[in-house]
Amino acid sequence: HYLNTYTPEVVKAYVTSRLESVNAIVRDNLDDPLDDLSMVVQQLEQLSTIERCEYEKTCELILYWFDQTAAKYQKILSVPTPNAIELQIVNTQLTWLVYIIGSCIGGRVCSSATEEHDGLDGDLIIRVLQLMALTDSQLPQGGFEKMEIAFMNFLEMVRKIYINEHTQKLKVYKRLSEVLGVGDESVLLLGMISRKIITNLKFWGNSELIIRKTLNLLNDLTLTYSLIRRLVKLDEIQFMLANHTVISKLYTRNYY
Repeated sequence: HYLNTYTPEVVKAYVTSRLESVNAIVRDNLDDPLDDLSMVVQQLEQLSTIERCEYEKTCELILYWFDQTAAKYQKILSVPTPNAIELQIVNTQLTWLVYIIGSCIGGRVCSSATEEHDGLDGDLIIRVLQLMALTDSQLPQGGFEKMEIAFMNFLEMVRKIYINEHTQKLKVYKRLSEVLGVGDESVLLLGMISRKIITNLKFWGNSELIIRKTLNLLNDLTLTYSLIRRLVKLDEIQFMLANHTVISKLYTRNYY
């Protein structure tokens, strides 16, 4: 019976420690835990179970931290010449939050799902998709590789949990449609993920890790016949099929 009391505190302690450590890591050039992806993934796999115990309280905390940090990020970007240190700090903090939200989504597999929890998942997913759209718009001026890797981890969790023939009518899709203004629930997330795949192939050809994770995500989307049928209807996938030679040359030129 103590789980209800202490699980939100465990999540709060973990997230707070990650966010507060970033300032010292960046300013003092210390070792960044985000460089050890295997350790990060292992921690988040354990955290995902804890997060879903008192999910309403967990989401309230994470949404608060995310909104505060994202607002700071937009304020920094509004300056003609952003402070490089401050930008790196907020980028790194957002990277942690994207990883943590991905773990929240992934934790659904080991918890009893409710409509309320799916709605909360929708709120979390919306935040990351909006951030992803903002950072993609900045890619012509340069991007933050660690955050892009976190995005790929997040999208893989979304694919595992919410992109299959059994989840199209869950409340998470209704929430996404309400906020993002997309009516066709069956292609909502697929279309956004497909656009992200194209964006990564265009801008991240010099990052082997990002390209590998991007192509793995594309491959995972083609594992079932029902998904393939939905994919080929998307304008983004039709674009890739029609321009695969151009995209391949672009990737090869960027990478080599």
